[in-house]
Amino acid sequence: MNLDKKREFDMVTLEKVEEMFACFPLIQLLNPQMTLDTYQAYLKRMVDLGYRQVVVRKDSNLIAVTGYWLGVKLYCGPYLEVDNLVVQEDFRGLGIGRQIMEFLYQEAQQKGCLVIMLDAYKNNTRAGQFYSNLGFEAKGNHWIRLV
Repeated sequence: MNLDKKREFDMVTLEKVEEMFACFPLIQLLNPQMTLDTYQAYLKRMVDLGYRQVVVRKDSNLIAVTGYWLGVKLYCGPYLEVDNLVVQEDFRGLGIGRQIMEFLYQEAQQKGCLVIMLDAYKNNTRAGQFYSNLGFEAKGNHWIRLV
């Protein structure tokens, strides 16, 4: 792996739905059942609620993406929630995910957040270790019920 690969990328925040459509192949790595139509429909709703994406590109190629939201909850106050952090397999282990999370930490501080939170699939032990190494703690369970 060429170490220069790590240094030659751009990180930008996307705020418009149309800009986010190109991120679908990476998002689908974590959500293989998702269709492009569903992704586009969800994004249209999510952006109206403040959803943003941070993307990392090398040249013109997308190599990483994550989404995030800002909100407030009674138990923690203002928060930034990370949503679907994905780095292309060929670029994992180069510190790109860490740099994205550092960017989001700074964003959370600038926006007055007290907490950064996220969900990770229970079977994704690599993600659990990654977040633990960044100082995150597993505080509970995320419960869902299909409607």
